[in-house]
This record gives sequence, C-alpha cells and structure tokens, in this order.
Amino acid sequence: MLSEACKNAIRAVVYLATIHEQGERRTVHEISAEIEGPEAFVAKVLQELRKHDLVSASKGPNGGMFLTPKQAARPVYDVIRVIDGPAAFTQCGLGLRTCSSRKPCPVHHDYAKLRDTLLLTYRSTSIADLAKGVEGGEMVLKRKN
Repeated sequence: MLSEACKNAIRAVVYLATIHEQGERRTVHEISAEIEGPEAFVAKVLQELRKHDLVSASKGPNGGMFLTPKQAARPVYDVIRVIDGPAAFTQCGLGLRTCSSRKPCPVHHDYAKLRDTLLLTYRSTSIADLAKGVEGGEMVLKRKN
C-alpha cells in the first residue's frame, strides 16, 4: 500500500523523533545509516518533508535534520499524504481503475475495511507515538535486526 519512498520517510521521521527531546540533529548520511535506507532516496524524501514543515534543518558545524515538538506531534498520515498522496487510501486493492462500491473487484469490500482501519490508525497516531516504541526497544527501524 505504501511506496518505498513513504516507508523510508516514516522511518526517518520516527528516528528523528527518538532524538528530538535531546535537541540533537543528524545529517542525511547518519539518518540513512540508522534506518538502512539509500542515502539519495532518504535525502529526497527529507527534502520534500522539509518543504511541508514536517522536518526542520539547520546549517553549520552543528547542523542537520531535526524535529520540533510540534512536528513530532503531527500524525503519521501527514507524512504519507506528502510522499504518496491521499490516493493510497482510495485505490483498489487489485489496482483496477474501474473498481468502486457500485462495481467492486473481488477484494473490494474486505480491502476497503482494512484500508479504512489503516487510515484511521495513521491519522490518530503521531510520529512521537511511534518513536516511543523505538525508544523503549520494543520496536525497530532497521531492516535487519
């Protein structure tokens, strides 16, 4: 359902949320290493998130990417909306263009329920909420742990 770019974006902001209370900043290189994402890819999504005020950046010797408390409090849905757009929650589960409630595909009704549940979860869960599990060690951001 989510693109690879969106998954990297979510992992990056969650990582930044794990360090935001300490006021720390990280370079794109450090972020991509921490989440095991391709550096150029991570740089591109972070740039897009910065344009939409979902992450912040500062220049200089102590510069880097960071989250403000207000940004950490934003729902995960905001990241998805910026990177993948809202269509992630309206598209057909089989990728059909003509699928609708009036002319459904074979998985339409079940997929719509799952999609709606995910949408509600992403809208009601903040970036900081996801970071809490990572900070506590119960959840991970790396692909290979």
